[in-house]
Amino acid sequence: DLEGAMRFYEEAMKADPEDDEVWNNIGAVLRRSNKPEEALRYQLRAYELNNANCTVTSNLGWNYYLLGDNAQALKYYEEAVALCEYDVYKKKVVSSWINKLRLGK
Repeated sequence: DLEGAMRFYEEAMKADPEDDEVWNNIGAVLRRSNKPEEALRYQLRAYELNNANCTVTSNLGWNYYLLGDNAQALKYYEEAVALCEYDVYKKKVVSSWINKLRLGK
């Protein structure tokens, strides 16, 4: 239920407007609601709050990919793969996207 998730995260943001995960999650809900331009604003704010978060950085790459900006997507995916050092699964997924982008797929 995307509407319910949005209400939940909006309340969470009122409680802690500096929580990068809340900003990231609102961006994810908006992206899943086919609003990638709006999602980007939230994900960029999440990145400003914590640019060392693997999930935030990889989601930013995904959003740029959806918007057709492969250069920016690659930039954030490359950054994310270094941040995902201890998350083997996420590192593998992000690495596969890097390879696809480098091959122009």
